[in-house]
Amino acid sequence: MSEKKESLFTKSVLIGWILITLFTPFAVFYYVLAGNMASMGPNIIYALLWAYIPSANLDLAGTSIFGIFLPIDPSSVFYGFHILNPLVLLWAPVNGFFNILFAVQVIRYIQDKTSMKKTIIAGVLTFTIPLYQAFLFLPHLLMIGHPYYIGPIPIQLVVGLLIARKYGPKSVDAPWE
Repeated sequence: MSEKKESLFTKSVLIGWILITLFTPFAVFYYVLAGNMASMGPNIIYALLWAYIPSANLDLAGTSIFGIFLPIDPSSVFYGFHILNPLVLLWAPVNGFFNILFAVQVIRYIQDKTSMKKTIIAGVLTFTIPLYQAFLFLPHLLMIGHPYYIGPIPIQLVVGLLIARKYGPKSVDAPWE
């Protein structure tokens, strides 16, 4: 492949990587409404730019796009599918900090500015916040007896490691060693 086509191909892979980082879900969280253990809700599926919050009766209550709520059930504006909702996006840098770090590390590895070991460590760190949440609420979930999944969704980790392996720096083989 010519150098110009290879550069264009690498740029399109990086754009795809950024889209995967922003739009694929990275975790399923258990949440608490108003800080009260009695008002614990079901799982929230979280990505950096969107979130899905099911209602207690598992009906889709509405959708918010750019913070403008499009109600299906006007009585509940909190539950539903939220795209670029500022209230939901406030938690994206907190919950997705390690995902953003991993995305940057993959790009740095492709540019030969870091090692694969550091990239893998950043990838493993993407599990810390979802696993922390899982261990935090595990006793409560075992008490109520409902089968909830809480934890990481490793789509970004798998795709990031595949991209890093495929498009990362190639090791030079010394023929006489």
